Order: sequence, then C-alpha cells, then structure tokens
Amino acid sequence: MNSIHLSLGAVGLLAAAGLATRRGSRSQAVRDQAVIVDAVRQSLSPQLVNTKKCHPRGVSPQECHCYHAAEAVYHLAGGKGSGLVPVSGKLRDGTHWWLEDRDTGSVVDPTSSQLPEGYRYDQGTRRGFLTAQPSQRAQVVIQRAQTHL
Repeated sequence: MNSIHLSLGAVGLLAAAGLATRRGSRSQAVRDQAVIVDAVRQSLSPQLVNTKKCHPRGVSPQECHCYHAAEAVYHLAGGKGSGLVPVSGKLRDGTHWWLEDRDTGSVVDPTSSQLPEGYRYDQGTRRGFLTAQPSQRAQVVIQRAQTHL
C-alpha cells in the first residue's frame, strides 16, 4: 500500500467546492486534493477537539482532529464520487481516521503530523463514517475551509 502522508495519490472530485470535475487529469485531481487538505488543515482549531474522547499531548496542532478533518476532506472532495473511502486504525489508546483512494490504496491523511514515525497505515480498516451527512464538527471545518478554497 502506498503511504503518502499529505494528499497525494487519490482522484478527487471537487464539485462541493466548485473547483473541478472528474473529467480533469489525475495529476490535476491530486493537486486539487492537496488544496482541499491544506484548506482543512488551516480550518482546525482547539475549540473543535472533543476532550471527552481525545486528550491532546502537544505533539501537533492536528491532534484529536482526525475524524472531522478526514470527514471534511471526504465531503469537500465529492463524497462517494471522489473515489475516497474512510479508514481507521489504532493510535495509542484510541482510533485514528484517514482516507484512502478506493482504487490505488493511496493514503490521504489531513492530520498526519500527529502520527509517530512509521505509523502502519496498512493496519487500518476501511469503513464508513458514523453519519451519512457531515458531523457538526466537520460542518464547521467545511465552512471554514471553503473560505480558503
């Protein structure tokens, strides 16, 4: 499995952001996806952390944002039509979420900076998000990210 920790390797559909369509080239989709990931990263804030479920250790400003950040990227990229699928795996005492390209298995992880070196993406399990629509935290991130897109 490819482990690309930024936003490379997945075909993105940016219809929700109004930036591109699926007819674009794969390299254009990857570049557009990088823009989405960057906008999502800029939209994270400590107020979005659910401290009942996650306790930041000061490793990265992306700590405890993995679920709603991955969810925001997924929906901004076009949801099911983007070719991305949600994946989760173990991280310390909890769960880490990211996205994979359905066809290539390439990793799209908007919160990769919080991970220990050598994190085993290949140990993750593809699954759906907990809700069909973006969660409340993801909605906030999406609204904020759209100002950067």
